[in-house]
Amino acid sequence: MTAKPQDNVLIADVAGSLAAELHGLSKSDVDKAVRLANRELDGQIVREELPEMLHVLARHRLERDIGRRRR
Repeated sequence: MTAKPQDNVLIADVAGSLAAELHGLSKSDVDKAVRLANRELDGQIVREELPEMLHVLARHRLERDIGRRRR
């Protein structure tokens, strides 16, 4: 499924915020995690909650992946 145009702006905003918070991750990895979270959340939650939930889900996954890399 292709992201809707309004989602592309949201994805870019969330990915930029996460990239600034989680140093050491490539922009590509962060963008991929946010896009995957967006696809999974699409239609599952109230649209107004999407920005926060997208941030939380993608951040959780990225932090989990960072932890795996450090082992």
